[in-house]
Amino acid sequence: MKPIQSALLFVSEPKLLLAGFCDALNSRLAQFGIELAELPDAADALVSLSGNGLQLAINFTPDALPAESFRGALETPLSAPFRGVLSDILFRHSRNLTLTVSTDEHSSDPIDRLGQLRIAHAATTILCERHIPAAVHWRQSNQLLVGGQYLRLSGEPTPWVLFAAARTRGIEAGATAISGDIDVDVETGGISLRLEEAAELIGRPIQYHHSTRPLGEIYAAALAFLRYATDTGKPIPDGHTFGPSQGSPTMVTHIEPSSDIPLGRYDLHAFDETDETTPHQAPAIPAVPQISPDLPSPYADPRTINTASHAEHKRSMTMSYLMLIVMPPIGLLMLIANTLFGANSWRTGVIAVASVALALFVAASTFLNYVGQETAVFIDPSPIVATTLTD
Repeated sequence: MKPIQSALLFVSEPKLLLAGFCDALNSRLAQFGIELAELPDAADALVSLSGNGLQLAINFTPDALPAESFRGALETPLSAPFRGVLSDILFRHSRNLTLTVSTDEHSSDPIDRLGQLRIAHAATTILCERHIPAAVHWRQSNQLLVGGQYLRLSGEPTPWVLFAAARTRGIEAGATAISGDIDVDVETGGISLRLEEAAELIGRPIQYHHSTRPLGEIYAAALAFLRYATDTGKPIPDGHTFGPSQGSPTMVTHIEPSSDIPLGRYDLHAFDETDETTPHQAPAIPAVPQISPDLPSPYADPRTINTASHAEHKRSMTMSYLMLIVMPPIGLLMLIANTLFGANSWRTGVIAVASVALALFVAASTFLNYVGQETAVFIDPSPIVATTLTD
């Protein structure tokens, strides 16, 4: 069974806090009946634990990971909202803390792939809580996440969006296909989605065929199918449909193994009343939350920025120009009068200079406030504050 790895990426030197790590991990894994114990002879790793036929090791490297390690890691829905921030982190990170969960060669316990994933997730969560990395690379499904974003998955012991990454192909309606491997109708638009990691849990990958439904909807349907098959030990039968009672159903087709498809495949596609076949309704599946709407974007939507009314904007701009054009000449005249007549010289000078400075300050601040508000790109600092700046 392939090992599972995660890497915590740091821009600055982290202060390692690994005391009591085993006890903290076991408390999180108790709900699954999993318990690990420390290995006494773990000189090659900072932490080495063993149990349930698995072995966990944590290593620290004061070097950046090579760029090849992240090839394709930004192509999943979890990475998309933070693509710009993550690209910057990859360029600047200089240290990493790597966690590996592999099989224990000296143990005869049966290996549970889902349990292996849960151990890796729980251990990575503890490391993130203690060290606040700039980013986390979840290598099992090759996904890259901002450190604070990964912590938002900590409340879910089995985050399916992390364990089974979505690989998508498609373009928006009205666009032009420029690649020969894009599986899409260029007139109607649409997208196809594939979960390769499902083969490790239920024996076959899952593919949701070309659909014009929102990406979050078809991703949630594919994850619901995977979760149901994993929890019950059997997938939804061939020819059945599933989905919310008031929503659009999804039909299931089982593709048996063949020379072209060695593992076989579970095909999903959108079903509506115009389809000729009469589907069977599958058992109810607990709802899977939508994927992307609850993930914060690093960029503020310009449409949500509160701007002043047009009339107020016009009055403010007029006042700024008035202060900028009228007040400086008045101050200059006061200085000239002070020089020629010499009356109350120091008081007049102070008043004139203050009036000019005040006029310039008010005019500049008003101008920058409204002109800058319309042209600037606003960046939400919360992802950066929660990752890089608190290392």
